[in-house]
Amino acid sequence: MNNSTNRSVFPDGAHRYEITNDSLVDDTPDSLPVGSVVLVREDITPRVGDLVIAKAGDSFTCKRLDKDEGGRYLKSPNVAYADYRGQFQVFGTVTESFRRYQ
Repeated sequence: MNNSTNRSVFPDGAHRYEITNDSLVDDTPDSLPVGSVVLVREDITPRVGDLVIAKAGDSFTCKRLDKDEGGRYLKSPNVAYADYRGQFQVFGTVTESFRRYQ
């Protein structure tokens, strides 16, 4: 479940994470393959549908925040990965992403 690494702090308080597994890969233009980098802001309140960095168990993960009658949960865009419905704490909201081509 650990799919974010290489944290570094930017001057404006944003953090950079590198995606390290394929849980964010799907058939949409928003797909984030391994090696993609996301910029995360702690000061932006996440809304349902936003990509977030969350602490789930002992690790940090990048998933889409979702909600249903059972409450908030973390949804992986890749259908091969199960939704996470356990306890989690949102660390920040993804505001930008960058892909590596080479």
